[in-house]
Amino acid sequence: MNPIPRLSLLLTILVALLGAVACTRAPQASPEQQQVFAELWEAIDENYVYEDFNGVDWPAARERYQTVIDSGLDDEAFWASMREMVSLLGDDHTVFHSPTETAEMDQLRGGELGYVGIGVFFRALPHKNYAVVLFPFPGGPAERAGIAPHDRLLAADGKPLCCDERGEARVDLVLGPEGTAVDLTVQTPGQEPRRLTLTRAPIQADFPVIARRLPDDIGYLLVPDFQARGIARKTEAAWRELAAGGPLQGLVLDLRTCQGGDGEELVALLELFADGDLGYFGRRHRRRSLVIQGRDAAGSQSVPLVVLVGEITESFGEVMAGVMQETGRAVLVGAATAGNVEAAHRHDFSDGSSAWIAQETFFPPSGARWEAAGVRPDHAVPLGWDEFAGDEDDRVLQTAVALLAVPAR
Repeated sequence: MNPIPRLSLLLTILVALLGAVACTRAPQASPEQQQVFAELWEAIDENYVYEDFNGVDWPAARERYQTVIDSGLDDEAFWASMREMVSLLGDDHTVFHSPTETAEMDQLRGGELGYVGIGVFFRALPHKNYAVVLFPFPGGPAERAGIAPHDRLLAADGKPLCCDERGEARVDLVLGPEGTAVDLTVQTPGQEPRRLTLTRAPIQADFPVIARRLPDDIGYLLVPDFQARGIARKTEAAWRELAAGGPLQGLVLDLRTCQGGDGEELVALLELFADGDLGYFGRRHRRRSLVIQGRDAAGSQSVPLVVLVGEITESFGEVMAGVMQETGRAVLVGAATAGNVEAAHRHDFSDGSSAWIAQETFFPPSGARWEAAGVRPDHAVPLGWDEFAGDEDDRVLQTAVALLAVPAR
């Protein structure tokens, strides 16, 4: 028998066998994915504020997601899996960000975030099936089209803006290439829905501090958020400008849109209006005191103060309002806050991704537990940010003005 055909046959069988082995070999996560997965899991395991991990079997979660990433994932699927693992904790303060998201968050914190969109900062209200405008960015397409705070965003190009599977607003629907159009369905409280066509444009996300002088020599400051670096400096400048206009009978500090942000901004704002030992942040086995060295800026430490809060007020916004209420520095008006007073710390990973992990929760001097329960106002006025269009319908602001208009409140 000619040995050549037999050798050829053997080689064919061998190649087929090797191919079969290759096809049945389980895909493997890249070494970088393995490393990031281990870094993320260990960061939560060592630092998460609750020892019971909110009832989650954290070692079992590691085994489950090890299997997931071992199946072989591209980067987007891997990052989605890490978000999913973190979401098991059911904690809004503990989140995972991909490298791109991390870079964008860094830009936002530095006040440098530029993107292409319609220029509006909004919040999902899942229980109402729409998003509400907190404020439009100055000079952007939304502001030029007449979109204002309190407007409800119902849909973009016919698709509901609220909500995705995580209960968050569909921000992706309003983003897109420069010069492209988006058809918005918008409703101002008390009016019928209307349709607007906006052209997407480059946006510089600059968080504005709203300041104005109300009748009866009462000042008004809206601090939108603590996310952007320098928001406390902007607030002080706005306050000084108000005070320079003549004596004020009182100040309304509006934190109804404030969802927290940077702890350094919280401290700087508290220094402007408060003083002393205001409580502590507690973690598993130790605590960190919140002691403020107050400083007076144009009468900021003595001006009669009313703070406005609502269901959107969250995190460090709640802490600021609550401690000023407990110490008697301010009267609170509005609705109970969100009840989310954990303090998150950032952890950076080897691929440029990051996670914010809830490592502490705040306790005021009284020891009250604001987590879940929220901060309760002194004067309850059940009116959501999405339920009025202007000062004439803002019963929360009207109540605050009435309190400050009384000389001895």
